[in-house]
Amino acid sequence: MGLRWYKQVWADQSLGSKPASYRLAMLALAEFANDDTGQCWPSIETLSAMICLQERQTQRVLRSLHEDGYITIEIAHGRNRSNIYTIIGKGVAHDAKEPKKVHSSTPL
Repeated sequence: MGLRWYKQVWADQSLGSKPASYRLAMLALAEFANDDTGQCWPSIETLSAMICLQERQTQRVLRSLHEDGYITIEIAHGRNRSNIYTIIGKGVAHDAKEPKKVHSSTPL
């Protein structure tokens, strides 16, 4: 599981104004995401089962996430091949791995 991405999806305040299916789809993608790259390639069938939507509805949600800048989609051509999804992490102010910066004027 891409724990880094999972945490970022929960922290992403911009998803609060979107339908719940957006966050569910992002959490499902985070389940498969590579911690470093955010890439994953689950099938539509697998994602649909995880978020309890029909396959066509899942495709619409993924397309909307792509159009809104939350993910990129690399279309796989050929039979029995999954698309490659990359989580962008839109709306997250800081990477979970980045240390917080302390200014010299900040009292310790």
